[in-house]
Amino acid sequence: MSLSNLSAKALHRLATHCGLSKNGTKAILTARLQSAALNYSPLPPSARILSIDLGLRNFAFSLLTVPPSSPLNPSSPKPSPNPKSTKKQPLVTLHAWRHINLLEQQQKENKNEKESPNTNDNDDDDPFAPPSMSHRAVSLILQHLLPLNPTHILIERQRFRSGGQAAVQEWTLRVNTLEAMLYASLATIKALNIKKWNGQLLAVPPSRVVKYLVGDEGVGERLLLERMLEAGGLELASEEVRAMATAFREAGQKKGRKGKKGEEDVSVAEEVGLDTGTWTKRDDLTDCLLQGIVWLEWHRNVDEMKRTVDWS
Repeated sequence: MSLSNLSAKALHRLATHCGLSKNGTKAILTARLQSAALNYSPLPPSARILSIDLGLRNFAFSLLTVPPSSPLNPSSPKPSPNPKSTKKQPLVTLHAWRHINLLEQQQKENKNEKESPNTNDNDDDDPFAPPSMSHRAVSLILQHLLPLNPTHILIERQRFRSGGQAAVQEWTLRVNTLEAMLYASLATIKALNIKKWNGQLLAVPPSRVVKYLVGDEGVGERLLLERMLEAGGLELASEEVRAMATAFREAGQKKGRKGKKGEEDVSVAEEVGLDTGTWTKRDDLTDCLLQGIVWLEWHRNVDEMKRTVDWS
């Protein structure tokens, strides 16, 4: 197969399949696909993918590896399967799957600091001031992210506007500030101390993830993830992750249901910090996990394209 023989529609489909932008002329698309193939390098067996869904109250992340038997493993000759049909071999091993309210966490830290003598009397009480945001970013990286020893960190790309709005919302700017600080902090750590972290930092446009997953069929991301959990598409590597997966399913099934004493049955969810009273945290947990899986599928698809296309 040669790219020059493909129609514009086929090139668009191939770009979506590989996680690339499908904008531009046929010549631009062809060059973009060729560049992706030429710059492709297989993931090592030791690759640990940390996938992040950004937020201040709803910061979610998952850590994934690819089992040797997974269809996503570079040594596997099989193409990436449809998540709905994954019943035997797990796509990925899930080592961590967490949600953090960064504002609550910093409030606790500030309270502890105020109990000790402190002569700093500036705007540190403002949770969105640069000193507070930078402290939050560094604490998050050192306490939660780098201890997982990721080789690749995927961060959901943020936008300044959403839904076609003309105005830039203040909350959006705050999340964008956190995004920039994470990139700057991780790049600085890598430049100053490669023994601390020497991995790859990558931005993932969420619109491409959604388009790849659901296309025009209108299948919700949560529904896809629930199918994967039920069908064994994920290998759950720890008790913590298994508890989160159980809470994730129960959060939907038990939403609004009451226990014997009139209280919601959230025992499993409470153990892992998942609030069943809202769907927001389920959305963030879903997004971070599917983002990682989709990125791995893109990687696998670029490998397949490189092997099957005639580049002469």
